[in-house]
Amino acid sequence: MPKLRVYIAEQKEDHDCYNLMAKTKTGLINSMEACDHMTFTRAAYAELSYSDAFDLMWLLTGEGCGRNLSFPFEIIREYKKPLTANHVPEEV
Repeated sequence: MPKLRVYIAEQKEDHDCYNLMAKTKTGLINSMEACDHMTFTRAAYAELSYSDAFDLMWLLTGEGCGRNLSFPFEIIREYKKPLTANHVPEEV
């Protein structure tokens, strides 16, 4: 089964579609710094398992799925220390 690994930063001020997703940790940090008007509460390296391209699309765009650190993602590593000035990790 194919897997997609990405970095995700969650914010609580708006809808999940405004959470950030990047291929690399550096890319995520750069995006978080560019969005200095937002406060990010969680950041993690996560993995998504999918069966085919349609399944991947459905998992990322279906209601209740998408750019957050719950189903369908499995967290590989969560960053508990701030990555940027606007990253304020909360207890999960």
